[in-house]
Amino acid sequence: MHEENDDAAMMQRYGINCEQKAIYSYKHYHYDKLEDAINYAKLEHELADSNHKSEHDSLKQGQNDE
Repeated sequence: MHEENDDAAMMQRYGINCEQKAIYSYKHYHYDKLEDAINYAKLEHELADSNHKSEHDSLKQGQNDE
C-alpha cells in the first residue's frame, strides 16, 4: 500500500497530474455544471410554488362558495 508521500513522488517521477473536479448536488441529484443544478432547482421550486398557489386558490374558492 502506498502512502501519500509515495504517491506524490510517483506522480512527480512519471509526470502524472491530478485535477479536482467540482460536482454540484441538489437533493440527491449530481451535476457536472452549476448551471444545470440551478436550472433544475429553479424548475422544481417554480413547480412547488405553482402547486402551492393552486392549492391556496382552491381553498379560497371553497370558502367563497360557503
